[in-house]
Amino acid sequence: TALRRAFPAASITALATPPVFDLLVANPDLDEVMLYDREHRHRGWSGRLSLIREVRSRRFDLGVVFPHAFEGALLLRLSGIPIRVGYRAEGRGWLLTHPVRCTRSRRHQLYHYVDLLDAIGVKPDHHGPVLRLPAEAFAEAGATVWMGSRDAKAGEAVAQRLRSGGGAVRFQPLDVADRASVRGFRDACLGEAGRIDVLVNNAGILARK
Repeated sequence: TALRRAFPAASITALATPPVFDLLVANPDLDEVMLYDREHRHRGWSGRLSLIREVRSRRFDLGVVFPHAFEGALLLRLSGIPIRVGYRAEGRGWLLTHPVRCTRSRRHQLYHYVDLLDAIGVKPDHHGPVLRLPAEAFAEAGATVWMGSRDAKAGEAVAQRLRSGGGAVRFQPLDVADRASVRGFRDACLGEAGRIDVLVNNAGILARK
Protein backbone atom coordinates (compact mmCIF):
# COMPACT_ATOMS: atom_id res chain seq x y z
CA THR A 1 0.00 0.00 0.00
CA ALA A 2 2.79 2.44 0.87
CA LEU A 3 4.63 1.69 -2.38
CA ARG A 4 1.45 2.05 -4.42
CA ARG A 5 0.71 5.40 -2.80
CA ALA A 6 4.27 6.59 -3.46
CA PHE A 7 4.33 5.33 -7.06
CA PRO A 8 0.70 5.37 -8.24
CA ALA A 9 1.56 5.03 -11.93
CA ALA A 10 4.14 2.29 -11.48
CA SER A 11 3.71 -1.37 -12.30
CA ILE A 12 4.49 -3.18 -9.04
CA THR A 13 5.51 -6.84 -9.09
CA ALA A 14 6.30 -9.16 -6.18
CA LEU A 15 8.54 -12.22 -6.43
CA ALA A 16 7.54 -14.81 -3.85
CA THR A 17 8.02 -18.44 -2.90
CA PRO A 18 4.90 -20.70 -2.93
CA PRO A 19 3.68 -20.10 0.67
CA VAL A 20 3.92 -16.31 0.35
CA PHE A 21 2.70 -16.35 -3.26
CA ASP A 22 -0.70 -17.62 -2.14
CA LEU A 23 -1.08 -14.66 0.22
CA LEU A 24 0.05 -11.97 -2.21
CA VAL A 25 -2.06 -12.90 -5.23
CA ALA A 26 -5.10 -11.22 -3.64
CA ASN A 27 -3.28 -7.96 -2.89
CA PRO A 28 -4.96 -5.17 -4.91
CA ASP A 29 -1.82 -3.00 -4.72
CA LEU A 30 0.19 -5.48 -6.79
CA ASP A 31 -0.03 -5.65 -10.57
CA GLU A 32 1.62 -9.07 -10.71
CA VAL A 33 3.04 -11.76 -8.46
CA MET A 34 5.85 -13.88 -9.91
CA LEU A 35 6.40 -17.35 -8.50
CA TYR A 36 9.89 -18.27 -7.31
CA ASP A 37 9.69 -22.05 -7.43
CA ARG A 38 13.07 -23.05 -6.03
CA GLU A 39 12.04 -26.70 -5.57
CA HIS A 40 11.05 -27.34 -9.19
CA ARG A 41 11.09 -24.77 -12.00
CA HIS A 42 13.93 -22.68 -10.54
CA ARG A 43 15.86 -25.48 -8.90
CA GLY A 44 19.64 -25.57 -9.30
CA TRP A 45 21.88 -23.22 -11.25
CA SER A 46 19.99 -23.63 -14.52
CA GLY A 47 16.73 -22.82 -12.78
CA ARG A 48 18.23 -19.77 -11.06
CA LEU A 49 19.61 -18.51 -14.38
CA SER A 50 16.19 -18.95 -15.93
CA LEU A 51 14.69 -16.83 -13.15
CA ILE A 52 17.37 -14.15 -13.58
CA ARG A 53 16.66 -13.95 -17.31
CA GLU A 54 12.94 -13.66 -16.62
CA VAL A 55 13.40 -10.86 -14.08
CA ARG A 56 15.93 -9.08 -16.30
CA SER A 57 13.48 -9.12 -19.21
CA ARG A 58 11.01 -7.05 -17.17
CA ARG A 59 13.52 -4.15 -16.96
CA PHE A 60 12.56 -3.16 -13.42
CA ASP A 61 13.73 0.28 -12.18
CA LEU A 62 13.68 -0.50 -8.46
CA GLY A 63 13.98 -3.66 -6.38
CA VAL A 64 13.39 -4.05 -2.65
CA VAL A 65 14.56 -7.31 -1.09
CA PHE A 66 12.91 -7.87 2.29
CA PRO A 67 14.49 -11.16 3.47
CA HIS A 68 18.10 -11.11 4.69
CA ALA A 69 19.33 -13.92 2.43
CA PHE A 70 22.40 -13.24 0.27
CA GLU A 71 20.64 -14.86 -2.67
CA GLY A 72 17.92 -12.19 -2.81
CA ALA A 73 20.40 -9.32 -3.19
CA LEU A 74 22.43 -11.29 -5.73
CA LEU A 75 19.30 -11.87 -7.80
CA LEU A 76 18.62 -8.13 -7.98
CA ARG A 77 22.20 -7.40 -9.00
CA LEU A 78 22.40 -10.08 -11.68
CA SER A 79 19.00 -9.04 -13.03
CA GLY A 80 20.36 -5.57 -13.80
CA ILE A 81 17.97 -3.64 -11.55
CA PRO A 82 19.56 -0.17 -11.13
CA ILE A 83 18.17 0.70 -7.68
CA ARG A 84 18.49 -2.10 -5.13
CA VAL A 85 17.30 -1.70 -1.53
CA GLY A 86 17.79 -4.16 1.32
CA TYR A 87 19.38 -4.79 4.68
CA ARG A 88 23.16 -4.86 4.95
CA ALA A 89 23.29 -8.44 6.21
CA GLU A 90 24.95 -11.74 5.33
CA GLY A 91 27.85 -9.84 3.69
CA ARG A 92 25.67 -8.61 0.82
CA GLY A 93 25.88 -4.84 1.30
CA TRP A 94 28.06 -4.42 -1.80
CA LEU A 95 25.28 -5.87 -3.95
CA LEU A 96 22.85 -3.12 -2.96
CA THR A 97 22.74 0.52 -4.03
CA HIS A 98 20.81 1.43 -0.87
CA PRO A 99 22.04 -0.89 1.91
CA VAL A 100 20.22 -0.30 5.20
CA ARG A 101 21.89 -0.93 8.53
CA CYS A 102 20.18 -3.74 10.42
CA THR A 103 19.83 -2.84 14.08
CA ARG A 104 18.91 -5.12 16.96
CA SER A 105 15.27 -4.68 17.90
CA ARG A 106 12.18 -6.46 19.19
CA ARG A 107 9.37 -5.31 16.98
CA HIS A 108 6.70 -6.73 14.72
CA GLN A 109 8.27 -7.74 11.42
CA LEU A 110 6.20 -5.15 9.58
CA TYR A 111 8.16 -2.35 11.27
CA HIS A 112 11.37 -4.02 10.16
CA TYR A 113 10.21 -3.92 6.55
CA VAL A 114 8.95 -0.34 6.80
CA ASP A 115 12.49 0.78 7.63
CA LEU A 116 13.56 -0.37 4.16
CA LEU A 117 10.95 1.85 2.55
CA ASP A 118 12.25 4.79 4.57
CA ALA A 119 15.55 4.37 2.71
CA ILE A 120 13.88 5.40 -0.54
CA GLY A 121 11.71 8.09 0.99
CA VAL A 122 8.47 6.12 1.23
CA LYS A 123 6.60 7.08 4.41
CA PRO A 124 3.51 4.97 5.28
CA ASP A 125 0.67 6.83 6.99
CA HIS A 126 0.70 4.25 9.78
CA HIS A 127 2.88 1.31 10.73
CA GLY A 128 0.33 -0.76 12.62
CA PRO A 129 -0.03 -4.31 11.31
CA VAL A 130 -3.52 -4.97 9.97
CA LEU A 131 -5.05 -8.36 9.17
CA ARG A 132 -5.83 -7.61 5.55
CA LEU A 133 -5.26 -10.34 2.97
CA PRO A 134 -6.79 -13.27 4.91
CA ALA A 135 -9.77 -11.04 5.76
CA GLU A 136 -10.26 -10.22 2.07
CA ALA A 137 -10.14 -13.86 1.04
CA PHE A 138 -12.62 -15.01 3.70
CA ALA A 139 -14.99 -12.10 3.02
CA GLU A 140 -14.98 -12.86 -0.71
CA ALA A 141 -15.76 -16.51 0.11
CA GLY A 142 -18.90 -15.41 1.98
CA ALA A 143 -17.68 -15.82 5.56
CA THR A 144 -18.51 -13.42 8.36
CA VAL A 145 -15.15 -11.91 9.29
CA TRP A 146 -14.17 -10.42 12.64
CA MET A 147 -11.03 -8.28 12.50
CA GLY A 148 -8.98 -6.99 15.42
CA SER A 149 -6.04 -4.59 15.63
CA ARG A 150 -4.45 -2.17 18.08
CA ASP A 151 -4.68 0.49 15.37
CA ALA A 152 -8.42 1.15 15.51
CA LYS A 153 -8.41 3.82 12.80
CA ALA A 154 -6.52 1.71 10.25
CA GLY A 155 -8.44 -1.45 11.15
CA GLU A 156 -11.83 0.17 10.76
CA ALA A 157 -10.74 1.69 7.43
CA VAL A 158 -9.89 -1.78 6.07
CA ALA A 159 -13.14 -3.23 7.44
CA GLN A 160 -15.15 -0.43 5.84
CA ARG A 161 -13.48 -1.03 2.48
CA LEU A 162 -14.33 -4.73 2.65
CA ARG A 163 -17.91 -3.94 3.68
CA SER A 164 -18.27 -1.60 0.71
CA GLY A 165 -17.47 -4.59 -1.49
CA GLY A 166 -20.29 -6.59 0.05
CA GLY A 167 -18.35 -8.43 2.76
CA ALA A 168 -19.83 -9.21 6.18
CA VAL A 169 -17.00 -7.71 8.21
CA ARG A 170 -16.87 -6.58 11.85
CA PHE A 171 -14.01 -4.71 13.47
CA GLN A 172 -13.15 -4.36 17.14
CA PRO A 173 -9.97 -2.94 18.70
CA LEU A 174 -7.78 -5.77 19.95
CA ASP A 175 -4.47 -6.00 21.78
CA VAL A 176 -3.35 -9.63 22.01
CA ALA A 177 -0.97 -8.73 24.85
CA ASP A 178 -3.94 -7.66 26.99
CA ARG A 179 -6.04 -10.56 28.33
CA ALA A 180 -9.04 -8.36 28.97
CA SER A 181 -8.93 -7.13 25.38
CA VAL A 182 -8.69 -10.69 24.05
CA ARG A 183 -11.60 -11.85 26.21
CA GLY A 184 -13.70 -8.89 25.13
CA PHE A 185 -13.02 -9.66 21.47
CA ARG A 186 -13.84 -13.36 21.99
CA ASP A 187 -17.05 -12.62 23.85
CA ALA A 188 -18.23 -10.12 21.24
CA CYS A 189 -17.56 -12.59 18.43
CA LEU A 190 -19.18 -15.58 20.13
CA GLY A 191 -22.07 -13.46 21.35
CA GLU A 192 -23.04 -12.61 17.78
CA ALA A 193 -21.79 -15.55 15.70
CA GLY A 194 -22.03 -18.36 18.26
CA ARG A 195 -18.80 -20.03 17.14
CA ILE A 196 -15.39 -19.43 15.52
CA ASP A 197 -14.56 -21.69 12.58
CA VAL A 198 -11.16 -20.26 11.53
CA LEU A 199 -8.75 -18.19 13.62
CA VAL A 200 -5.83 -16.31 12.02
CA ASN A 201 -3.23 -14.55 14.17
CA ASN A 202 -0.64 -12.29 12.53
CA ALA A 203 0.56 -10.57 15.70
CA GLY A 204 4.15 -11.10 16.78
CA ILE A 205 7.60 -9.64 17.32
CA LEU A 206 10.87 -9.96 15.48
CA ALA A 207 14.10 -10.29 17.47
CA ARG A 208 17.34 -9.33 15.73
CA LYS A 209 20.71 -10.19 17.19
